[in-house]
This record gives sequence, C-alpha cells and structure tokens, in this order.
Amino acid sequence: MHIIKKTIFLTIISFAETRMNMKIKHILLAIILLTQSILYAQNDANPSNFQLSVEPSTATVKIDGKIVENINGTILLQLTDGQHAYEISDPYYVSKTGNFNINAGKNNKYKVTLSSNFGYLQVSSYPEQSAKVFIDGEEVGKTPYTSGKLLAKNHEIQIVKEQYETVNQTIEISKDGITQNIRVQLRPLFALTTLSCADEKAELLVNGERKGIKNWTGRLEAGTYELEARKDLCHSSFRTVTIANGSDTTFHLEKPIPYSGKLVVTSTPTDAEIFLNGKKAGFTPVEISPITVGTYDLKIRKIGYYSTSQAINICKDSTLYLDFLLSNEKSDTAKKIVDNSIYDQPRFLITLNATVSLKKVWSFGFRLGTVKKWGWNASVMYNFKQYAFDAQMPSSGARYNFDQESTTRLGITAGGVYRPHKNILVFLNAGYGFLGVCNRQAGSNKYFLDQAQTIKGVECSAGIMATFGGFLLSFEAATINFKCCEFKIGIGGLFNTKR
Repeated sequence: MHIIKKTIFLTIISFAETRMNMKIKHILLAIILLTQSILYAQNDANPSNFQLSVEPSTATVKIDGKIVENINGTILLQLTDGQHAYEISDPYYVSKTGNFNINAGKNNKYKVTLSSNFGYLQVSSYPEQSAKVFIDGEEVGKTPYTSGKLLAKNHEIQIVKEQYETVNQTIEISKDGITQNIRVQLRPLFALTTLSCADEKAELLVNGERKGIKNWTGRLEAGTYELEARKDLCHSSFRTVTIANGSDTTFHLEKPIPYSGKLVVTSTPTDAEIFLNGKKAGFTPVEISPITVGTYDLKIRKIGYYSTSQAINICKDSTLYLDFLLSNEKSDTAKKIVDNSIYDQPRFLITLNATVSLKKVWSFGFRLGTVKKWGWNASVMYNFKQYAFDAQMPSSGARYNFDQESTTRLGITAGGVYRPHKNILVFLNAGYGFLGVCNRQAGSNKYFLDQAQTIKGVECSAGIMATFGGFLLSFEAATINFKCCEFKIGIGGLFNTKR
C-alpha cells in the first residue's frame, strides 16, 4: 500500500515538471486524487470483532438493514469501524432500534433487552367446567384453561358449553407478563327436573320419551312438557307442566290406575264366604267393583257345605256373573266346611270378679285378656281396706288390748288361656298375693299386723270360663303359698267383630 502511495506521489511530481496542456493536467490530477482517496478508504475499512447479546433469545436482529444469525440470543460479527444501525424485534416484545459505534482495538460488546408486550390468561367456569374457550375466534381449549403468551391488547373471549348460554367478554391483557384470571358463570338453558311416582313399576315418560322407572332426574330445557306414568294393564296418569331455565323442580305423578271390571257372585244357599287369591272378599250375594283385570283363584265356602273353587278372568270394563249351588252331600273331591271361625281372629275378654276365701274374706276385681285358640289374661283382686298395709309391727314383749280385727286382700296375677271348645276357656295364672290380718288397739286408731295370720308371696290360680252368646261366666280357685284357698266367681263378656 505504501508503494502505491509513493508511486502516486512521484507521478504528481512528474506531471508538475512536464510541459503539458493545462486542461489535460487538471484531468489527470483529478483522476490521481480520486484513486488515492479510494486506496485510503480501503486502508481504513479493516474489520473489528463485534458481539451482541439480546433478550429474548428468539428475537430477530438486523444490522445495517440485514438480518443476521442469532444463536441462542448471541450475535457474533466482524464490522468495520464506525457507526452501524440495528433493529431488534420479537412478536411479543417492544421492538428497539438504534446505532452501535465500532472502534478498532476496543471491546465491542453490547446487550439489548426488549420490554415484554404480552400477558397470560386463566379461565374457569362454574357451575361446570369443560366449557370450550375461544380467543379472538379461535378455539384454544376447555375450562379450566391457562393460555400461552397473549399480546397486550384487547382480546375477544367466548365461552361455549352445551345447554348453557354462550358468554362473550372483551378482556384487556396487560403487558409485563401479568396473568389475568377470570371466572365465568354459565347460565343454564335447562332446569334440573326430578320425576317420581309411588308405583314401583311405573314407567316415566316426558313428551312420549321414556326416561326411567319410578324415579328420574335429568335436564329439561325451558318449555311445556307432558309427563306420563305408564304401566301395563293400567290407565296412565298424566300431568302438564311448564319449566323455566334454572328452576330446579320436582314433580310427583299419580299411580297408574289399573284397568278394572266387575264381579258379581251369588249362591244357593246365600251367605257363603268368598275368597279371591286367598283373601276374604265378602259373603254372597256380593258385587265386587272395581276389581283389577287379571286372573284370580276364587273359592266359595259355607259352614255345613262343601267348598268349591275355580279360576276366573276379569276383563276390562266388563262384568262377570257367577252363581254357585252349594251341596251338603258327601263328595270325594271336596271337604265339608267346619266352623273354625272362632279361631280366625282374637276375642277380647273382660270379667268382673268376686272372691271369698275360706277365712270368709271378700275381695273384688276384674280380668282382661285376648284369645284365639290360645291367649293371655291378667287379673287384679282387692278388698279396698288399707289397714294391713298401714299397720305397725307389734313391739316384742309389749301388752296390747285389741278390740277390732281387719283383713286386707290383694292379688295380681297373669297367665295363659286355652280354648278347647268354642264355648269353653281354661286358664292358669301366677303372680303376687297378699292376705294381711291386723288388729286395732283399743281406744286408738293404731293397727298392728298379726304376723301369724298374715300370708304373702306367690299366688297361683286356675279356672274355667264358659261362654253363653256374648256373655262369659268364670270360676276360679286360688292359693297364696299354698297356705290358704279361695274361690272366685266372675261375669263378663267375650267380644269380637262378626265376620
């Protein structure tokens, strides 16, 4: 390079000494000076090392208008000395522009950090999640949803879920990486509806569509619906209801009414007892209405006659007439009916009793009980004298002058009753008995217990009762600790409901 400069210098001197046309000399001199400036410019353009660090590391970097390679946020270049323009940009950051000064022999290291221009969004929904989330018209996920980076600006948010109103919101996203939370209330386009029917087998329908049996809970949109409870061989029950959005409601439907018919049964002789499927249904002549359609086992019987039975079929809205002729003649296929009705239901018995002991002590009381074939009874006897209960114990060695003797009787027993015949009942009881003898001291109201004559302890009794129509006559023998004996007689009644 120095040789070139020297050559140019000598040429200039040579031109100066040479006698040439002045105009030509000026042209040549201009060419020489231009060549010299170019050579000097090339001499000054020797490149220097340049390093640039950028954040974010994904930013796009331009130097002097040209995109340069960015390796994980670091740019390494060789630039000529002097000023160079830069431009750094990223979609989610604020772009920067400016100039670098490159100096040969100096540390040309620079760092540029872009300011964030984005934020985040979290979206949840209630009363249910899994709603679709749209941001600026693009579906991005379902609630609960957390977004990626969103540019700091207004965004149109849309929350969509089936059977709920669509929610539209404009959300302003702040910069500096802030997360914004929104919780969206979904307004239902339905009502949570519960249907029930007391019939265990009733089928539930809504506008003719089957929903369940006996109970159903589900969603119905606002509107008017016809509810139905349906069952085979029955008249359906219906109900028309109006449902409003968000109004949870329970509806009860009546039981379906079975199809029915009528049954008329007569017999000769009359007053025969009718049974349908083993249950009493009345006495002939009888009309049974309504009676549910279906097949029944009908049995007819009367005391002193042979029973008869048959299967019958009741049809919808029809009447079945049956007439039976009962026979009291011997039959190999039928059994003559014996009157055991006295054992079919319990009878309530009550008697009022009077008792006299061998000591000529009278007492009175009552007996209560019930009986079929077997039963129970309880008896209470008392003579309404308190002296023995209130009497004092005589002092040992004391001398008393007694002028009156009194006896108190109390008996409480219970036990079983057996009915060997429709008119005869026998019973056996046990319990507590007390027969107390006391004496009054002459000239006072003090009574002293005669321990020698007083008996108390276990009372046992047994007896028999006879019925005469609805009246009851009882006889009983009782003893206390087997030390005394007394006899009771009572009168009362045996009550029951006929048939």
